[in-house]
Amino acid sequence: MVNTSRDKKEKYMPVLKQEKKEGSESFPEEKPPPTKIKLLNFARESYEKIKRHSDTKIYILLLLLCYCVRVWGISSPKELMFDEFHVFNNVGKYIRREHFFDLTPTLAFMIQAAIAYIFGYDGKYIAKNVGDGIPNNFPVVQLRMFNCISSCLVVFLTFYFLVKLQVSKLVAIFGALMVLIDSSLTTVSRTMIPEGFQLFLVSVSTVSWIYFRTNLTAENPKMRRFSYKSFYICLGSTSIAFSCQLSAILTLVFITIDGVIASTKLKAIEKVKENNKVKSREVPDSDNKNKTTTKAYKPIQMKSAIMKIWFLSFVVLMMTTILNQMVLSRKGKNDYMLSPEFEKSFMETREFIYDPIPRDVVEGSQVIIVSTKMYSGSLMSHNTNLNPHIPRAQRIWLQKKQTPSSAFQINVAESNKQMGNNGFLTNGTVIYLQHVNTKQYINAESQKTPGLFDEKYGDVLTKGDLVEGDVGEREWAVIISRRDETLKGNAHLTSYNTFFYLYNKKYNCYLDHVNVMGVQIIYCNRKNKGVEWRIIQHKLNIDIFNDKASTNEIGISKIQPMSLAGRIKTTLETRAKYMLWDTSGHPSSSRPYKWPIGTGDAVPIWNSKSNNRLIVILPNLAIVWLTSIFSSLVIFGWVWDGLESVVRSFIPVSEKQTESETKSADTDSIRNTRTYLNSFGVVFGVGWIIHWVPYTFISREMFLFNYSNALWFAVLGFCCSLDAATRKMNNMIKTSVIVLLMSMVLYCWIQTYPVVYGTETTHQKCGEASLLNSWNIPCRKVI
Repeated sequence: MVNTSRDKKEKYMPVLKQEKKEGSESFPEEKPPPTKIKLLNFARESYEKIKRHSDTKIYILLLLLCYCVRVWGISSPKELMFDEFHVFNNVGKYIRREHFFDLTPTLAFMIQAAIAYIFGYDGKYIAKNVGDGIPNNFPVVQLRMFNCISSCLVVFLTFYFLVKLQVSKLVAIFGALMVLIDSSLTTVSRTMIPEGFQLFLVSVSTVSWIYFRTNLTAENPKMRRFSYKSFYICLGSTSIAFSCQLSAILTLVFITIDGVIASTKLKAIEKVKENNKVKSREVPDSDNKNKTTTKAYKPIQMKSAIMKIWFLSFVVLMMTTILNQMVLSRKGKNDYMLSPEFEKSFMETREFIYDPIPRDVVEGSQVIIVSTKMYSGSLMSHNTNLNPHIPRAQRIWLQKKQTPSSAFQINVAESNKQMGNNGFLTNGTVIYLQHVNTKQYINAESQKTPGLFDEKYGDVLTKGDLVEGDVGEREWAVIISRRDETLKGNAHLTSYNTFFYLYNKKYNCYLDHVNVMGVQIIYCNRKNKGVEWRIIQHKLNIDIFNDKASTNEIGISKIQPMSLAGRIKTTLETRAKYMLWDTSGHPSSSRPYKWPIGTGDAVPIWNSKSNNRLIVILPNLAIVWLTSIFSSLVIFGWVWDGLESVVRSFIPVSEKQTESETKSADTDSIRNTRTYLNSFGVVFGVGWIIHWVPYTFISREMFLFNYSNALWFAVLGFCCSLDAATRKMNNMIKTSVIVLLMSMVLYCWIQTYPVVYGTETTHQKCGEASLLNSWNIPCRKVI
């Protein structure tokens, strides 16, 4: 007899049903195969587990969104974008074990080099420019995925952390989505730039630290404990982050300030409790004398924990530096970059270096002349109509970026050609500086320069026709600086390594420049020697990748490479001297205080001239608006608390009122803050200020390696304040508010979508997007 579907259903009924009811008929003794039973039971248990834990569904949803937003199409473009150029070349240098100097810590690059090596990259290809194609054997997808997965983990961690802070799940989901669809974070996380990895380490460090600090400084003495797990996670993640990017020192500062504030607050609460116990005592008797009072809290463990985190961070930084120099142990043409002479002069010219090998400057060398004032710029020829009486006049200008107008050719005066120096420029050599393109010379002219006090200074300009002029106006004597201790005797000029002055004999003045109303004016200073100059090779005059010098350049530099110990010592000294106090500008710098009004400088990182595709880094304006509201609440809360304490100090209060206020101080501080009913909002406000304010003052762009950390703290603080503000609302109203805010964020995301992914219609969509027109984005032209 053939079994029907009903018979089959009854056959497997013991697996699908629960315990049978009493009095019912017994089931058939025949059982299904054991493998099928296990699979069905596993499916049933998994379904019940997902049903019980609703967070799992949210994590699955966030995982799908991360794939759609950040992982999808990550292999495009198959060209180097922005700082991917440096990542690509640095990875190749590690694999080739070729010496190079990097001011930033190198652990992230070393990890990326290890990934590339595991996937079979040989490191032979050298990229010359941003936009170069990526070779087929280079694991570009794997390196981008390393950064992308790290950034996606931050999204999950944000949701998990907000839930642990007892923020409503709806607000926690909103916070995770804000981190997910911020335009700048999405753009950078889809590149090889290890920004996502850095943010992941900072977020893990922050979460573990707050958990550790909360347990250590609990107001209830019975709840205080030293959480070793969270402490060691914080210790490891902070140390690794500091070895990947020195900006992680701001996270160390945040941990220190937060720990000090928490310890001070707990100590004050302990003191209030002790005072309450003293006031509550009656007339002393024998029983009261035997009672012992509770001692005030002494945060010895907190200080020890903070010191250990700082100490281990610097130890790991030193260890990675040593490992970096040991890995790059193969001698090669770039060994000179680790010499004392190069390290001494590295910062003055690092934005202008094109020639990988120091060359001697001789008659006919085409060079770029750079000011030794930090990032002031290089000389260039600039058209002007300020002196119409001089035919074909051009004023000498100072500019940070090199253009064809920055190249000058050195011609030695006839009186110096017979000095027997083999064409080298030594101390006192008289030269002419002729512009490569216009063939005009730098001349001095006696006239008053506006804005330079009341004395007469020789102005500096170029003349196209010197037949009627005085040849002495264009004669500049090379005066090698005495502070260059490495040059002794009959020293001569070499690229990078020589400081010198340019002295005009006719007017007895030195070539100098001064900042007048934000403009660098070039003039000839009769009062003192003025600024020192450096010479670097013109990039068009030498093939830097094939190591071929032109016929006018002779590479006879005798700079010797340093020992391993010397390299390590010099690398650490250079980083400590310059990186932490780097006030240099950046061509793509953007002022964050302009963002709330929708203005600023976006950072273009890639463009395709063939099909007008464009990728730009810029923030999601809705997230900027919301986090600006949060920051305003932080400032308002602090000001309000300060004013309230000042006013209350002048108002007399009764003793009973004082006792009631002191008792209220014993309650949980998380529920009793005056800022926005959530103390963690203040904590994240401190983190946001620490990670945001320094970069506002030092003219560094806020999109890379600093804006993301500040943004993460701002999102956390905003979610805490939003949860506190909507906690007592009706569920319908609360949901409507959050949906409205999410709609704003999604609208801005749709507006920035074309420049995040570089779609085929980038320029058309960019021009149509109203929110993008106010930004400095080249929507209608290819950059």
